[in-house]
Amino acid sequence: MKTDDVGARALLGPMLDETVPPSKVEVSRLVAAGRSRVRVRRWAGISGAGALTAVALIGGSLLVQPNQPPAAALQTATSTAPSPATGSRPAPPAFPTSCTGRLLPVPGKTISSYISGGDPSGRYLVGGYATDTSGHRPVLWDNGNPVIIPAPGGDLVAIEVNDRGIVAGTTDKIGNGTVEQINWVYRDGRVSPLGEPATKPGTFIQVIDINSGGDILLDSRPRTGVDPNRGPGIWTAAGQGTFRPLADPGNLGELTASALDEDGTVVGRYLVGQGFEGERTLVWKADGQLTKPSPPAGYGPGGALRLVRGGFAVGYYQQPGKQPHEVNTVRRDLRTGIDTAIPALAGAGAVNAHGWVAGLIRESGQGQTPAITTGTQLIKLPLPAGAIASSDGVGAYHLSDDGRTVAGNVAVNRDYLGAAVWRCLP
Repeated sequence: MKTDDVGARALLGPMLDETVPPSKVEVSRLVAAGRSRVRVRRWAGISGAGALTAVALIGGSLLVQPNQPPAAALQTATSTAPSPATGSRPAPPAFPTSCTGRLLPVPGKTISSYISGGDPSGRYLVGGYATDTSGHRPVLWDNGNPVIIPAPGGDLVAIEVNDRGIVAGTTDKIGNGTVEQINWVYRDGRVSPLGEPATKPGTFIQVIDINSGGDILLDSRPRTGVDPNRGPGIWTAAGQGTFRPLADPGNLGELTASALDEDGTVVGRYLVGQGFEGERTLVWKADGQLTKPSPPAGYGPGGALRLVRGGFAVGYYQQPGKQPHEVNTVRRDLRTGIDTAIPALAGAGAVNAHGWVAGLIRESGQGQTPAITTGTQLIKLPLPAGAIASSDGVGAYHLSDDGRTVAGNVAVNRDYLGAAVWRCLP
């Protein structure tokens, strides 16, 4: 991650899951050697006093470290405007009782690597690796074996993968005193540019997510004018690259999307003010309808959903009576409208189709520890060989639907992170 300049935004913006500003960033404001670009994973559950203290990292997502809420028990409430069910959910598998981790193999001379995400089966994982201090390049792990993606451009900005091994990503291109972002798709060993339909009113900024159908959620900005607002949309595979802008009533200011579900549901947010307290939840339903769900009972008004899978969305909401930046991790079932607090996790990095959540816990004297939970059951993930205890950037960023594969980032020394995978058994 870059902890320089793109200024305070490179420190505080990532905590809010904001994308890098529209292309054409001044080269003079680029990161100094030795630091990698801010890569923002849709991190949820940011909370706690001092949560705005940035952590300087090399490779990996920026994690904010909240305190635990006083309630140890699950808190449940019904939110408004549930989405209609789209079929019954399968019974969840048995929750793991043990997990064994290892560092993922990386190309020779790699000094830093990180996980950004994976597919629901756990076969495919994606992230970045760096062999020097100039930045990270994209890598796909197929059953644990690294495949270097020959993407154009330089430093990796964003990368996602679906269950067919199709990878969508964004990298930087530096030239003529500017930095532009290149969006691309990798499939069957080949990289292709993500074409921009002539009918689309904006220019793509960066990849946000991809689902099993190959639909890609992107951020975009206007082609003309000086309007700083940018709007998300979906590049549809079935439409051979047709771009479908997400509904925008025009009176909410900047809309930001965070995650795409298999049925086309998108979770995101809009802003009514500064900081966490200024965020409000948005959900674009599969039929394209835009909704503004109320905060969970007893929470809010600030907060937003950042992750979604199988109709389970995870995000954070303000703690009542606390400071504006003190928020708790909450899971919302979009089909029923039921909200469940997840007090065990200090932050969430992934949710699977059963609503299990992967993230981190904070332990006194031990830093951050990757963990997964159902909300009532929790297992801490042991450090793999070659990793050290740390509070900087450690956490779980992917959880397979069967709960048997977890991937995330661990510290390999005081300066760098390493990508890791855990295999879990019931």
